[in-house]
Amino acid sequence: MEQIACDQARLRVLTSKGGDEVRTETALSVFISILGVLTVSAALSGASPEEAYLETRDRFIRQIAKGAGPLDDRPALAELEEKARTIVAPVEIEGFPTQGRINLLTLRDETGFGQVDGLRFDSERESLFVTTETLLERYLAAHHELPKTLSELSRSEEFYRRVFLSDAGVAYYAEVPVMSANGQSFVHAFLGKTGQEIGPFVPDEIFVFVSTGKRIMVVYAPAATEITDIPQCKGEWERFDQMSSESLELYRSSQLKELKAFDDSLRYREQGFNRYRRCFGREAGKQQFFASLKEQAQSIADRLQRNWIEKDDAPEGN
Repeated sequence: MEQIACDQARLRVLTSKGGDEVRTETALSVFISILGVLTVSAALSGASPEEAYLETRDRFIRQIAKGAGPLDDRPALAELEEKARTIVAPVEIEGFPTQGRINLLTLRDETGFGQVDGLRFDSERESLFVTTETLLERYLAAHHELPKTLSELSRSEEFYRRVFLSDAGVAYYAEVPVMSANGQSFVHAFLGKTGQEIGPFVPDEIFVFVSTGKRIMVVYAPAATEITDIPQCKGEWERFDQMSSESLELYRSSQLKELKAFDDSLRYREQGFNRYRRCFGREAGKQQFFASLKEQAQSIADRLQRNWIEKDDAPEGN
């Protein structure tokens, strides 16, 4: 920058007669602007596909936040989708379309903002999310509230919400044992439930997480078998629900003055829900439905690994 300032001063001295100075300064300003654009373009052209995607995404977000971008962010999302396809594709997994859509829902600071970067593939009953190790690492580095290890991340309810949902949560109930196809991939599955409320809701959805090293894939699907309630788990919930009801009645009878009673009613419901889920985690493996659940989870994990292990283990250029 100092060199540019010196060059500008020299030019003003050399062309200080009449309108020549104005024309020279204008030309120099245009030249510097063009140089800046070319510098950014050169930087992006030398970047990896992941870096180019992230830089473009962040630039769009900054422009929209400042009001400098268009009101409609769909063209920006379409451009990012093309970049994401270059990074993640091709995806050829049995039961899913080959053409995915960008997992980002919006570039504005609103509901749906900040979903995990990658591609989403929806079939009639299942949803698949695919990203790369680099994209996921960069996302996790920017979101300190999320776990950083695969083992912890694959159990994080917040991570699955940011992958699949924008207006509801994911509740983790019970781990479902699954095996790696080659002993090197990381795989994890669990029985869960999506929703906006807490309560004794029987879990009926399965989540499968697979990392082959270069690719991370997550599937969300309804359980193929009926999941029945577990009496002792429902009993855990009912005990805390009773305490919650009593606290809520105290709050109402005080003409809404006993705020602690109201807080207690909410706390008891949350505790009851957590006890209900922990009980499911302990007892699910003993239930009749669990064998079918394990079979479904392993089938999904095998489908994911069947396509990607060969690609990720292949030498560069193959």
